[in-house]
Amino acid sequence: MGEYRRQMKLTPDMLPLHRPTDIVTAAIDGATPAPLCAAATSGRSTGSRASLWRRCVLASAKHWAVIFAGAVVVVWLLVALLTQTALMGDNVEQSNWAHSFEWGYYKHPPLPTWLLIAATRVLGPVWWLTDVLAAVCLLGTALATYALALRLTTRRNAQLALLLWGLHLTLTWRVSLYNHNTVLMLLCAALAWAVVSATQQHSMRHWMMAGACAGLALLAKYQAAILILVLLAALAQGRYLAHPLHRQGVLRAALIAALIFSPHAVWLVANDFLPMHYASHQLPKTWSLDGQVATISFALQQMRFFWPSIAAVLVCIAFIPASARSSRMNSSARNGGHGPHMVWIRYLALGPLAAVLIIGLAGTRLQNHWGMQTLQFACLGFAVWLGRGSSVRPRQFLVVALVLHLLLVATVVRNSLYVQEFGWQGQADKNYPARELAHEALADWKLASSCRLQYVVGPSFEAGTISVFSGQSPRVLEGASYIASPWIDKADLQRQGGLYVAYAQAELPPTALRQGSMVVTKSEDSKRPQTIYWGVMPPARPC
Repeated sequence: MGEYRRQMKLTPDMLPLHRPTDIVTAAIDGATPAPLCAAATSGRSTGSRASLWRRCVLASAKHWAVIFAGAVVVVWLLVALLTQTALMGDNVEQSNWAHSFEWGYYKHPPLPTWLLIAATRVLGPVWWLTDVLAAVCLLGTALATYALALRLTTRRNAQLALLLWGLHLTLTWRVSLYNHNTVLMLLCAALAWAVVSATQQHSMRHWMMAGACAGLALLAKYQAAILILVLLAALAQGRYLAHPLHRQGVLRAALIAALIFSPHAVWLVANDFLPMHYASHQLPKTWSLDGQVATISFALQQMRFFWPSIAAVLVCIAFIPASARSSRMNSSARNGGHGPHMVWIRYLALGPLAAVLIIGLAGTRLQNHWGMQTLQFACLGFAVWLGRGSSVRPRQFLVVALVLHLLLVATVVRNSLYVQEFGWQGQADKNYPARELAHEALADWKLASSCRLQYVVGPSFEAGTISVFSGQSPRVLEGASYIASPWIDKADLQRQGGLYVAYAQAELPPTALRQGSMVVTKSEDSKRPQTIYWGVMPPARPC
């Protein structure tokens, strides 16, 4: 083999992928299958190329769980695009911010908005763009999670982990949700994979990748600091820091992360730590008893999101009989549940959860969406436990998971048909009558002015919804606040005019023309106002 390398002048990265796991590893390392196959087959016969592609097909068959997870995400994305009548609130918020590239926004760090800005430059301001970005992030998370599982346990357990991962409600009926948590999960999965790979391969390259992932994760959401601390604790517990290379790797990773985060840190100082002020108002401290009750509520909410996974496990344990072959497989699976790898699994599965629960018990009211990253690695611990304690084979679990996905899809479709018949019931934002609201408000603007609509002023969700579905992509002044939307020039808004949106007619400018309203729901239990009002402030001069 060494002589072959010298004759062909190939680097190790260009050699054929002889093992199935090489394909996953090469993909995570940044190599693409086509160049790899082209390099490996250059100068070879057609039979050799066919042999290599046959190995690629066999590798895909062994890693069918990744293909299934990807198919699940794509199918759920299609279901969302075909059934939802609006965007989720966080998607609308990202669309509002994507009108300007900033080093930070008043609520959160900037990376998710940057990704949306880049996608908009390529595809244009289409309404479904945030949904597709969410699905892309989840596809990347699935691949990184599977690669991480292969590092830590057997292939059987890795397949079970990915099947369990795909049953979480966040990854099914909320697959179109694009926010900071969606991007954070992708980067946290990549960060965990890079750190584990660095310790296993003694690779400085992986430490540098870990630093880049850590810096980008902090630019997605500050919650990434919890996982970074958990990984450092696992490194200390596993005594990896006793090795000079790993100590140097941690320092280099920290330097890279600091460099990536530094422009945003400068923005924070210049803007008086605006996201921290927002968090302090949104996350009030409670009395200790209230904090305990809120923490219990948080835990129960996370269990609700996990109910398809729990149901699948219970069905498999109850109805799949044990066999001699499965018993031997269990014995093999136990090899993936002991030793230094188990340190990583315990810390990744339980560490972020323990940290968040401590924060809650200390008096901070926990937010339910924190559970997206907090429990994203729970599937690893669950899969190892299931692999060691049951006779369930991944393909058996696949059948149960597929049935549950079909039931969930049927439920979503049924709810969509109900909304079409009886109207929005005031709960899920994705069923909001967005197009009707945008059409009626834009019609009044066109009657008052022949100019293109440049600005919408009002509450974030309603004003942003009109902007997204208007087809003209006007900028949004959220809550009429120039702090929330500092890129909007007040003088230009007065010159260009705008569409003002409010929850009450008295909140509209008294000089507004063509005032209108729309009843968006008749439900008294609606989480949003039942009636939306708007008024037109035409441009100060002809366009």
